[in-house]
Amino acid sequence: MEDQGTDKAKLSKGLSMMAWGSPFIIAAPVLFTKASGPDPKYWMMGLAAICAAAAFYFFINGLKTVLAAFFDSEDRK
Repeated sequence: MEDQGTDKAKLSKGLSMMAWGSPFIIAAPVLFTKASGPDPKYWMMGLAAICAAAAFYFFINGLKTVLAAFFDSEDRK
């Protein structure tokens, strides 16, 4: 039984997607904090919600790609 290894291209793509998502993880709570207060800024809350959604999108798709790099063996023989 031979070791099939990982697909390094998929792994790199997945890690890069997760890296693109990391600024959104920081930006969303900062924007939510700045937007709340005695005079709420609803446009900033909307922008924070968009940043949070972008963070979820990048991290979930990046994680799916990283896991596919480890466990998919359909195109490797």
